[in-house]
Amino acid sequence: MASLPRIITVDPTGSIPQQIRAALDLMDRLIIQIDVPGPNEALDELRRGGIDAVIAAWTLGNGMQGWELAGKLKQINKDVAIIVFGDYDDTELDEEMLEQSPFVYLKRPFDVPQLLNVLKAALEGGDIKAALKLPTAVGASSTPLGVDLGAVPAINADSADKVLQGVMSDFNPIAAMVTGRDGQVVVGRTTTKEIDPERMAQLISSTANVTIEMRDVIGGSTRALQFFDGDDYDVFVLSVGLHHFLVVVFDGKDGQKQMGPVNRFGFKRAEELIAVIGPSAFLIIPSMSKEEHPAEVRRKSEQAKKVATQEIAIPELARAELGAKQEAPEDLTPALQAVMPQLEAIADSEFDVNDLFGMDFDEAAADDFFSLDAMEELAADEGKKGTLDFGKAQELGILGDM
Repeated sequence: MASLPRIITVDPTGSIPQQIRAALDLMDRLIIQIDVPGPNEALDELRRGGIDAVIAAWTLGNGMQGWELAGKLKQINKDVAIIVFGDYDDTELDEEMLEQSPFVYLKRPFDVPQLLNVLKAALEGGDIKAALKLPTAVGASSTPLGVDLGAVPAINADSADKVLQGVMSDFNPIAAMVTGRDGQVVVGRTTTKEIDPERMAQLISSTANVTIEMRDVIGGSTRALQFFDGDDYDVFVLSVGLHHFLVVVFDGKDGQKQMGPVNRFGFKRAEELIAVIGPSAFLIIPSMSKEEHPAEVRRKSEQAKKVATQEIAIPELARAELGAKQEAPEDLTPALQAVMPQLEAIADSEFDVNDLFGMDFDEAAADDFFSLDAMEELAADEGKKGTLDFGKAQELGILGDM
């Protein structure tokens, strides 16, 4: 059995350890995590060996910066993966610095899919800089790939509100709501008037097409969780089928701690909402174009029937002319009858077969000619004289001409 990955987190504020645990909970990964407050402890732990990754804050609080710690860590173990987390006000690094540095730099607000890509590579011994550049989303547009997605399926507001009551009880958030990909709020609950639900719903709707388009990339139905990390509020957005979202809003100081619980229990509430919507939650039914409107289809059908039942007058075609005009041949029957010999019927009593062949005719011999027994005796007699070949059989009349 492979040993569990071992990582070190370095942060005097204790924020990074919580963020990493939440991310690992989201990934459903088991690791050994060692949390230390400062760089010296991190260097000591690395010297003990068996460490796969170190995740440190940019500002370490004792005069040492995260990039300085990264250099010292690489002197001890050149293969260890190093990730440095920057806060909102921390230094911005240019492209050249990011490319040449021995660490990956992630700055708040974090792109959660990007963070998970880098963390996964670090735990599995992969290239964390390559993981940083992996695509994390498909660009959203008002209509993905020009496809008409049709109307948003209806959802019973009362039933959806009962699910929201459960969400409020589960997480005790500031607000929770169900929105559609059309930017409309289906139902919502909030404990403060400072949040603008309609504005938030419109912004979230711009990401709806990503959920739909990603089905072709990852296969099957898409289940998505987005996290928006802010100073005032932290917002979780869970996909509810293809057309709706469950939005849960926390105070900016508490949202990080809720990532694991929201991932674990939030999707159970999303499944309850899917049950309320029914099968249409995963169906895309494009709205009919003008040509496809039932009235238009009916009009075209009636017009086609009218054309099919009309009498079509077939014009009389003139005789084709090839070169000089040809006259129809005259009736030659009378002329032929004048020159052809006239045959008279012969009565049965007057018919003599000897007159027909100019010789005596033996009727018994004629019967023998068509008798199989007689032909067999003839073949036997000829066979005594030698081999009866194909040509001889034809000559004797046993075989006809082929």
